[in-house]
Amino acid sequence: MEMRSGNPAKYGRGRSGLRKILIADDEFLVRLGLKTTINWVQYGYDIVGEASNGREALELFEKNKPDILMTDIKMPDMDGLELISEIRRKDKDVQVIILSNYRDFDYARQAIRYGVSQYLIKSEINQKNLLDILRSLTFAGENKPQALHSRALEQQKYLQRQISNLQNCTPSPDLFPPPEEDLFPEAGYCMICCCCDVSQLGQDTVNMLEKMLNSLVGSRFHGAVCTTALLQRKLMCCIAAPAPKPGADAAGGLKEQGKVLIRNMKQYSSVDLTLGISLPGDGSRFPEMFAEAELARQNCFFTSKSIAVYEKRFSEKTEKSPKVSFFSIKEWIDGNSRDALMKYISEIFDRLRRAERYEYLKNCYIDFLSIAKNLCEHYHMDKNDFPPEKFDYESLTVMPTIGLVEEHIRNLYTEILNVSQNRGKGHSFYIKACLAFIADHYSTSITLNDAAKQSNISSSYLSLVFKQELGINFSDYLTKYRIEQAKRLLTTTNLHVYEIAQRVGFSSPYYFSRVFKDVTKMTCKEYKDRFIQV
Repeated sequence: MEMRSGNPAKYGRGRSGLRKILIADDEFLVRLGLKTTINWVQYGYDIVGEASNGREALELFEKNKPDILMTDIKMPDMDGLELISEIRRKDKDVQVIILSNYRDFDYARQAIRYGVSQYLIKSEINQKNLLDILRSLTFAGENKPQALHSRALEQQKYLQRQISNLQNCTPSPDLFPPPEEDLFPEAGYCMICCCCDVSQLGQDTVNMLEKMLNSLVGSRFHGAVCTTALLQRKLMCCIAAPAPKPGADAAGGLKEQGKVLIRNMKQYSSVDLTLGISLPGDGSRFPEMFAEAELARQNCFFTSKSIAVYEKRFSEKTEKSPKVSFFSIKEWIDGNSRDALMKYISEIFDRLRRAERYEYLKNCYIDFLSIAKNLCEHYHMDKNDFPPEKFDYESLTVMPTIGLVEEHIRNLYTEILNVSQNRGKGHSFYIKACLAFIADHYSTSITLNDAAKQSNISSSYLSLVFKQELGINFSDYLTKYRIEQAKRLLTTTNLHVYEIAQRVGFSSPYYFSRVFKDVTKMTCKEYKDRFIQV
């Protein structure tokens, strides 16, 4: 058994001024790297023990009473989740930092429910990231994080006050007041706005994403100030990043860093980030820079690119907003003129692409949905076929490209045409294909992205129509499907719980048992005893 602990006389109360850290990871090189990355004592910390599995860590915790636990998720004997759960029962105030590979994200996010303080990806471990995370921790009896400067707090507050205005489809400098003088002391900054759709994610996962995004921004944009917020169905992030030295291509340099951030978020958490960068300026130009960054990000919607730097044309109105005609659409529906209706929808969206104005698209989208709702009422169509969420204007916020919006409108009017001609509706082709994919692959580690690739559509659009047609999101449906299969195996086989967990797609029997109880309100044993087939 590999278990090391510092001499209690040396590392315990004898160093009363230092925060005590316990490391738990089954990889020796990770433990070694953590111990040698920082001169811990110099920064006010002390490594009081290291363990290669959760059971060893629990023994060391009892012995050394650390203030901070740094733990891997997947370890032998006792995994990280079980370790955190046990430690929380003994000490609710201990701060927990999860160490994880990006592959473990779906598993790691479950740790949030145990009060995990921070999340750090192993490939991102360096002195700066470690110190930033440690300094963000708040201990019992302290009112503020240990080393957070008052200016940094005021900078965060300023960005937080502005971020809610980023949801405005027509960002204007008038929406953003300038900061106080000298609050942002660098000679030049660029403002960066980025966001991702979180409408289909649970709150625990969103919390994990926020921590991950803040951590990655800190590692990619040196000296940047960052804040995040949930707006509508998106996780929004605003970054004030110091610009490179005068004469350098400020926005260009930041664009390369932004590309890395986008790749990391996709790799680590399978979310698609869109990002806009303003032209450089000092604090007095922040109102214009907020608007520029958000206009640049909105431009990604029309180009299908994930990152854009502001150009003056983004603020220029070169075309008028198209108008959607109720009477023309009704005439085509009445005459079953499918080709004419689809051509009309294509023409509207072609004009929107040329205009590249998000507010135009939003207005047309609302018009299309409003007309569709009125037609369904006019033809007395079954509300089960067209529930209210079909006409939810806010559904636009989860669609990352104009192509996806056009596809959604075309599918909606195709459904109306079919029902109006008594052809019936049923599940769409995409949902039928998705349900078949789940039935064939539920025992493996599948995601919404995997199902979307199988159906050859975007994950954002699949998540939208999945919820609209089935009344439940993809992950919840997959979990319930797996639990139903587990019920069958519990009552018809003699398999052990860990074998059943593996067969229905759970990597951890401990986590499987928790989910099973959450869904059925019974433990696996209680369920088997009650329903076993004799």
